Amino acid sequence: MTQVHDAPELSVQQRAGLASGERSAVLAVVRELPRPRLAAWLATPDGAAVLHDAFRRMPTFYRGGAADGTLARWQVRRPPAEPIGYDLALSPDTCTVRPADPGVRAAVTLTFDAAGFVEMACAARGGVELLLNGHLQIQGDVPLAMRMERMFGLDAGAAR
Repeated sequence: MTQVHDAPELSVQQRAGLASGERSAVLAVVRELPRPRLAAWLATPDGAAVLHDAFRRMPTFYRGGAADGTLARWQVRRPPAEPIGYDLALSPDTCTVRPADPGVRAAVTLTFDAAGFVEMACAARGGVELLLNGHLQIQGDVPLAMRMERMFGLDAGAAR
């Protein structure tokens, strides 16, 4: 695993906000940190723990809306550290999160830079904005990808 040198330290309050799983607390930290500093911190082991926890929490935010058996792959780049990836098995009412399995074909793959993933997860930025600014790439079922914000309660200014 690649070690990150000169990673920025965050305050106790900033770390707590990012680790809280509360969108409003994460949003407050995202708004005060410069994007490069957030990205660098997310490449650390502590940042990886926050990202893994965000994926574990995704089922609690799921509102439904996918066809039964839909598989969406989410990948988070965090150079120079290893990327993080999860598959979300979606149904009309449930979301199951598991480590990405490259041997299984996903209906859609969303690839974020680490800061972009956190920005979307707390509704600081929408998917279209991230896509237009190069912080999100989509492969596969684009209409499904465009519905993801609504499926996870991030649509129309949820926390903006």
